[in-house]
Amino acid sequence: MKTISKNELTEILDNHNIWINDNEKGCRADLSCADLRYANLSYADLRGANLRYADLSYADLRYANLRGANIDYASLSFSCKTLKMITDDRIKIQYLYHCASQLGEVLDEDLKELLTSDLFLKVVNKFHRVDECGRIKKKGE
Repeated sequence: MKTISKNELTEILDNHNIWINDNEKGCRADLSCADLRYANLSYADLRGANLRYADLSYADLRYANLRGANIDYASLSFSCKTLKMITDDRIKIQYLYHCASQLGEVLDEDLKELLTSDLFLKVVNKFHRVDECGRIKKKGE
């Protein structure tokens, strides 16, 4: 696991923002440029960071503050290294929407009841990109 200093992280994020606005300039935070994969970002202050399209695969994000961060199209691992991330409701709803959109067959009766409940569907359909990605509906609707 590589350690990224606060100054290095600031520089990577600044260059990534330049790339987002003009991908001919700046540097995308991915394998091709500023590699954050496997980076130790635990306790990093990423509040409000534009991490759109960033590759954070296998990065240690435990206790990293991502409140207000944009993680659209970002690659984040679903692992113990992301369990303790500090997020806002927008990101939590985004994660729930992703889970709900991949339901397939659900065998556990309690899980099935939860995932098809009116409250769960109400929450996941608050996803900020629901108009683009589609509303999650109960089976048969």
